Amino acid sequence: MRKNKPFPKLAKALETAFCGLFRSEALAHRNELIYYRY
Repeated sequence: MRKNKPFPKLAKALETAFCGLFRSEALAHRNELIYYRY
C-alpha cells in the first residue's frame, strides 16, 4: 500500500498537517475539560 505513492512529499505534508491539526484539537479539548472542571 505504501509502495505506490505518486506524491511522497505531498503525502508527508498532509500527514504532518493532519497530525498537527489533531494535536491542536486534542489540546483545545483538554483545555476545555480543565476549564469546565474548575
